[in-house]
Amino acid sequence: MIKLYDGLIDRLNELTEGLGSVSYPYRESAAWPETKDYEVILQRDTALELGGSGRSNANYMCVTTEQSGIQIDEVRVFGPDLQEIHGPVDFARVCEIVVSEGADTDPETKPAKLHRLLQDIDFVKYHIYPSGYMIRTSGQSPREQIRISWSALRDGISFEAVGNTYIRHYKENPAVLHVRVNFFTTPDLDYRELQKSAKTAADIKNSLSDITKGLPKDCGSCGAREICDSIEGLRELHFGRKAAP
Repeated sequence: MIKLYDGLIDRLNELTEGLGSVSYPYRESAAWPETKDYEVILQRDTALELGGSGRSNANYMCVTTEQSGIQIDEVRVFGPDLQEIHGPVDFARVCEIVVSEGADTDPETKPAKLHRLLQDIDFVKYHIYPSGYMIRTSGQSPREQIRISWSALRDGISFEAVGNTYIRHYKENPAVLHVRVNFFTTPDLDYRELQKSAKTAADIKNSLSDITKGLPKDCGSCGAREICDSIEGLRELHFGRKAAP
């Protein structure tokens, strides 16, 4: 079972407990149209900016094999939707993704297979181009800023439609069972805590990459010790590997 992100999912549930939200079941037909490549929206063409102008922003994904918490594909919106926003706001997008268990349990190949799966899922975000919705993100930073064009706003763009576009892309991977895309613009959320979770998610991915390369077996000299100690499953993946011949 993939448990690496389960603690982050629990933390997300704690942070959102009591916050009002609107949920939209996935409808592929309601996905927002896309452009063929990255669309640059200049300042003069920008109607809304999310997570910019000094406001907080974050994005990360949590992948799990635990299906009890996420049993359908859905988009959840915490705070004002795009048609209701006036001026700069804090912003975060968190994707919770349920994947199948898989048949490969060999300790030598499981870390590499898991790392490849997480890479494939994570790279999806770099190939989504909603029309009039410019995503500014970086592989080196767990942050995400959004610009919405005037034309997209007039055409009725919404988080539901954009979230459906994300889900459609994620579900192209046969290992993905369910996807929940969470959008946050509410002023009542602790975005600093989300940023901490985003950093932990990045650390998990980087540590798994190191494991596939062969980390030292001496925990005292290992740079990934702190994250390995705090995340269930990382240590097992590390020491489950067979020794090199």
